[in-house]
Amino acid sequence: MVRTRRARRGAREAEATPTARAPRRRAPARAKTAASSAARESTGVDRCGRIDVLTRCARAWGWTTTRVVIVVVGIVIGVALALFLVGVASRAAPRGEELSSFEASAASALALERALASVVRDDFTDASRFFMDDLVRTRASSKAPVMLLVARDAEALGSARERLVEATRGERCAMTFDCGSREMRAMATDEARGTIQRELVMFFKRCTARGAMVVLHDVGRLGLATVPSLLPALSEDGAYAYDGESIRTTHGVFLLTAELPSAYGDDERTFTRSAKGALGDALRSGEADAEATALAFRRRIDVAAPMNS
Repeated sequence: MVRTRRARRGAREAEATPTARAPRRRAPARAKTAASSAARESTGVDRCGRIDVLTRCARAWGWTTTRVVIVVVGIVIGVALALFLVGVASRAAPRGEELSSFEASAASALALERALASVVRDDFTDASRFFMDDLVRTRASSKAPVMLLVARDAEALGSARERLVEATRGERCAMTFDCGSREMRAMATDEARGTIQRELVMFFKRCTARGAMVVLHDVGRLGLATVPSLLPALSEDGAYAYDGESIRTTHGVFLLTAELPSAYGDDERTFTRSAKGALGDALRSGEADAEATALAFRRRIDVAAPMNS
């Protein structure tokens, strides 16, 4: 009995005594930690696409923080320098469209000078010079320059038209519209207005370069009821509304020709004032209650000069 009890007690003590089972429990934990660390190291490069891309890439490649900063700063400086050089090159060399526009403007200015020299009387060259230098080239306002060329009789008016057409021949951005033609005089008022606006809109939609020249021939026979169709083109910030877009006319130049025998004056200011009044009287013939329209049209004329015979 005593031995049996001792044997049982020894068995219980043996069961209660710690054995190598505890190390066997910790071994899987150490293996799991090592495996996780190896997995993190092996997937470090794959995680470079996250928000902390630079930090993870640097750790994966063994870079220090200082080295990363130097590389980033170098990239930023290189990009900024490249953008600066591109901007300088683009400003120094004009684009093809800008060059074409400049060439068209220069050609239009030369054509205008030829046209004025062919029709303006010799003793009024100062008026032509003022028109070219102070209005056409300087463009101090957002209004298209307007010059009235005055003929003493119908023969001089017809001759001036031929010379103007010849001086602008070959110019893509120059047009002549016969305001006093038989077709225009046969049209109803609304039809005449629509014809003028359509011709001008198509011209300025095609010719967007500065100096596009319009000759409104024999404007004294236009009829005051049709004049409102011209006012948008000759006004400050002039433009026509067409198919939902604004067709501006401020970059154009307008030459108006008219037969006004009553215009007089030995200097530009006197002659301009007299010619404006004579044109208003010619337009007002047969019209009633049109003083405001005639006055608005007169105000849009910048300078007037007599034609040579």
